[in-house]
Amino acid sequence: LVRLNEESDDAASIQDSVEKDIFDDETAEDAPKLPPNPVKNSKEDDSKYGVCQGRKVSQILGLNTKGSELQMLVLYSDYKKNREKCAELVPSRILRHYAPQMVIDYYESLVSSK
Repeated sequence: LVRLNEESDDAASIQDSVEKDIFDDETAEDAPKLPPNPVKNSKEDDSKYGVCQGRKVSQILGLNTKGSELQMLVLYSDYKKNREKCAELVPSRILRHYAPQMVIDYYESLVSSK
């Protein structure tokens, strides 16, 4: 009888921890801010792109399929105050790392506009 109670207590604590893990989507404000992981297959010259230097992408304007890899034309949101390049071709592998939701939204807009 004592063993059943211990097992039920263990089962309840396991159930509580499972529920916390299932519903924790790490969007809470108290979640620790982790630095972004390095880009897979990064190259030495990747740091030259504005998105790698911390510039915020405002919009993806188009695709460039010429050349060895797919590149996306991005518009930066801070070009007016920084007087830097307002648009730039960025390899899609880099953009998928720094702005994945914008890449998804861009592809969805291509599919839905046809």
